[in-house]
Amino acid sequence: MGVVTKMDIAGDNGRDSIIYMMSGEQDDDAFEGDVIDGAWIDECPRKSIYTGTLRGLITTNGPLYMTLTPLKEPWIYNDIYASTDPEIECITGSLYDCLVENGGHLTKANIESFVSKLTTEEIDARVYGKFKHLIGRVYGSYDEEIHVVPKFYIPQSWPVWCGIDPHQRKPNAALWVAISPEEKFYIVNEVYCRQPIETFGKIVKDISEQYNTVATVIDTSSETMDWARRDTARTILQRVGVQTRLARKKNNKETGRLLIHQALEGRDESGKVEPYLYVFDTCKRARFEFMNYVYDDYRDPENRGVREEPKKINDDMMDILSYIVVERPKYKKSEILE
Repeated sequence: MGVVTKMDIAGDNGRDSIIYMMSGEQDDDAFEGDVIDGAWIDECPRKSIYTGTLRGLITTNGPLYMTLTPLKEPWIYNDIYASTDPEIECITGSLYDCLVENGGHLTKANIESFVSKLTTEEIDARVYGKFKHLIGRVYGSYDEEIHVVPKFYIPQSWPVWCGIDPHQRKPNAALWVAISPEEKFYIVNEVYCRQPIETFGKIVKDISEQYNTVATVIDTSSETMDWARRDTARTILQRVGVQTRLARKKNNKETGRLLIHQALEGRDESGKVEPYLYVFDTCKRARFEFMNYVYDDYRDPENRGVREEPKKINDDMMDILSYIVVERPKYKKSEILE
């Protein structure tokens, strides 16, 4: 299509070099197979592109540079920006570093004109290079500094809801949500493991018995037959002592996401807006999914519009939380008997 894809460069030392120009629109297989001396990726790539490029650098141990505005692909934050690998170095820049007085080529008027056209969630990423509000996150209002709290003892008077999402090919997932007397929700425990369903069920039973677990909801997929024993996951769990009821999934996905949004954003308490959904710092999988549960975008959103459905990845705990909140759990103290 008239786009340069390859450049051959003759070296003064008699050794020639080849530079390949590639695009994120290409299939994953296009990034496999070659041995390369170095790579530069501009803007956020799919993880498969990054992994394929790293494979090409194995024998040469060459450098991989990435320059990007952190607008999407949350894996970059988890695997690169937040990595403790000493071989990874990250440099964050601001648009204001590019002012003429700082040696750049932008004027303050240029920058302010651009900033005035951005949404609040875009400013952090486009102006300051921050990952805090990744565009496309389903729960963009989730903030680790606000919603994550240290683990504490849950009184037996607090009702606790458990949610289960069993799988045959993925890790089984379970989540526990406690309701305080002020009717704040606390994600207090989780299980995310690839274990036989019987073993998983025993783990869930042991954890549920630690709390005042008043209800356990389970994904409707648990009614599917087989599970290597020509039985359903729900039946197997029942045999090991985990009694469940089916989650109300039909027409409740959007409702569940809306309720979670409202809980994260908070309600007015005596003139102060305060969230009523929190996560224990020990619940690493739930925290990971809050940061990495994103909407599925078309490659050409300007012509095809914006998708309203999230990607079916990094969603197990988020789905379970949705099943629980649509049940409208309340704090109810036991009646005092005379």
